[in-house]
Amino acid sequence: MYDLTLIPIHTRQGQPRQQIAGFKASAPSRRPVRSRSDDLLILSLITQGESTISPDVQTAWLDRLSQVFFKTSGSVTSALRSLIETLNLTLMEKNLKLAKEGGWMTGAINLVAVHRRSLYIAQSGLTHAFALTHEGLSHFHDPGRADRGLGVSRTSTIRYFQADLGTGGYLFITDSPPDTWREELLLADGFPSQETLRRRLLNQAPVDFRLDLV
Repeated sequence: MYDLTLIPIHTRQGQPRQQIAGFKASAPSRRPVRSRSDDLLILSLITQGESTISPDVQTAWLDRLSQVFFKTSGSVTSALRSLIETLNLTLMEKNLKLAKEGGWMTGAINLVAVHRRSLYIAQSGLTHAFALTHEGLSHFHDPGRADRGLGVSRTSTIRYFQADLGTGGYLFITDSPPDTWREELLLADGFPSQETLRRRLLNQAPVDFRLDLV
């Protein structure tokens, strides 16, 4: 099993935000199903719209999804799909209540299971995930930008990806990646240290920016 270090980086008008929500990692809960007993789960939820969800509510949602994941048997992808479908219905119910007040919101999520030596990624909404390993940089997203996000339709659009983790590496997630996130820049002078990568990821980043780094 790999060790995970979570580094949430959120800025508003260029200043760090103190309250951070929507980013979580979990190890197996008590008595997980056998097929999940060695897995790790990373969740990154981004919401947008005229309305907001409190950090406590977001935390509760992700805690519940984590618990369900480790109790769900079957393939990794089917377990991740069930979590996204559940979250989509939760956001739809939230939007039905918000509509009476003239509000709305959409969600985008990256669910990442560390299974053996691979990353299994299930993604929905307009969001980007990157895996940087000793083999290079992989970029996972919807190139057609046709995904309307979670909470607007009963059927959620889900994209699946897989990346070999090997001896370890970095995973980073955002909805607005800078153009500088290119392999030749991030891997300049060899595989970067954590602080070097952090500095390179924040180079030319927007003043309002969220980066979930693992």
